[in-house]
Amino acid sequence: MENRNMENVDNTDNTDNMDKLSEHEFSAEYKAKKESLLAGMRDMEESGRPTGLRKRHAGMERFIKVAALLLCGVILIPVSIHAAVSVYRFTIEKNGDYASGTIELNDDGVATAADDTESTETLDAMKKRMAEEEENGTQSIMKESDGNSYMINSGKRYVEITLDYLPEGVVQVEECKYDSPDRKGYMGISIAATQWNGQSNTVINRSIEDATVRQAGSYEYLLFERGGVDWEFDRVLYVPIKEESVILTVYIGCDITDEELDKIVTGINVKDAEGDDPSNWVGVDSTFYDDNPDNVDTIQVDDKYTFIGLDELFVVDGVEMTVNSVNVYDDTQGIDPADMLCVVGDLEEKGLVDTDGNFVDVRCRRMNEATDNSFTSWGDYNNSSLRMVAVDITYKADYRAYPYDDIVIDLERGEKLSGDKLAPPVDTNYYCGDGEPRASYERRMTYGVPAYVVDDGTEIAEKSVDGYCCLKRDGEEHLLTVYFLVDESELEDCYMQVSPSSSMASYYEYMTIYLGEGE
Repeated sequence: MENRNMENVDNTDNTDNMDKLSEHEFSAEYKAKKESLLAGMRDMEESGRPTGLRKRHAGMERFIKVAALLLCGVILIPVSIHAAVSVYRFTIEKNGDYASGTIELNDDGVATAADDTESTETLDAMKKRMAEEEENGTQSIMKESDGNSYMINSGKRYVEITLDYLPEGVVQVEECKYDSPDRKGYMGISIAATQWNGQSNTVINRSIEDATVRQAGSYEYLLFERGGVDWEFDRVLYVPIKEESVILTVYIGCDITDEELDKIVTGINVKDAEGDDPSNWVGVDSTFYDDNPDNVDTIQVDDKYTFIGLDELFVVDGVEMTVNSVNVYDDTQGIDPADMLCVVGDLEEKGLVDTDGNFVDVRCRRMNEATDNSFTSWGDYNNSSLRMVAVDITYKADYRAYPYDDIVIDLERGEKLSGDKLAPPVDTNYYCGDGEPRASYERRMTYGVPAYVVDDGTEIAEKSVDGYCCLKRDGEEHLLTVYFLVDESELEDCYMQVSPSSSMASYYEYMTIYLGEGE
């Protein structure tokens, strides 16, 4: 990904000019935060708990290795944008493919706005107070100008955010979210707000190729640029606004240009929400939107994978199940393609099947998955076609109204390792058609959830794009047939997994059945 340099901004490489920066003594709070971060990463390395956002593939050593990179080669770059009045000081740390940025009020001698004083309320006290105020608030429904309704909490703070500029073809799709109406391009803009009491705050993000400080109009901000080709939003901005006591988090779609980004940031307007039209309101939260393990659910590596063979009884969420057969077909077996779930789109319209329901070759390109030493990247073009995999399952479940009547059946890829662990695939095939590939989920040839499900000969209508299937819990035996659409080159490492639709445990238990051995 090329570096995206803003116009009319001093983008000199800060690393090359570190000797030109005046010596800076970091605040005690900043030093404590840095030591806490490094200590946390040491704990993660020792406990084997990575910080990635992916849910599956237990024992993924590459996440632990990336976390370990945080302990070495730390580059500290204190930087300030010297505008007419510089209110903020930013410090960037680059550690492997992680980067962190600290935002502070500028107290090192540069002129600041009048009455610049930090709040004496600690961050923990502020978070506790905000949580109590929201808990004690009353809920009410407000309608916005276009007729949509929103639940508003009287104990929560809201700010009104408007943009003076939007790229051509981009419209507001909901509060503080913008996109092209057809959602075909990556023109998305999403804005969130975090309460800021003027004290030092640090954000951490993964898969970062570049982290810089920028200025657009009157705003100074941190810019994180993602590495690799598989990000719909490839830039994350953190914009401090002292006057409103907030820091905005802005996600920017990868099709938005640098010039458009400059205009978007310049045209941001923020004020406390008032009136009765919440169409531009956003709730102010107490934590930041980033990849900091303190702010997101830590991904567990102790997910349990139980590998199941044909004719082997297993139980999931009180449902007794047996996989009777796995069959692979080069056509749709008479199922109308229009009735199949497929993220690529209509199978006939995309040229994936002919008029007789036979799968045909289409133009694709492989994406190399990220490794310890590299971001995702494009590989070779190829011609490939789909296959339909049919899994016949006998199941029986006693009646139970709680917690759920459904289970999750989905598809993953990976190589079985020792100790019932799975390694992720090294590459993934993406549909191109007549255009260029996009590394988005909806372009993957292998679809991760059932395309079609039949229970006792009748299609299950209560299935979803998340793989939830509603089963009969009447104590009787039933025959379930689950159909998947799989790229022919990815059959051998595909496996179906069955799991509860809800799990309150610290790990998920997946019943795993490899499909590549099907007939």
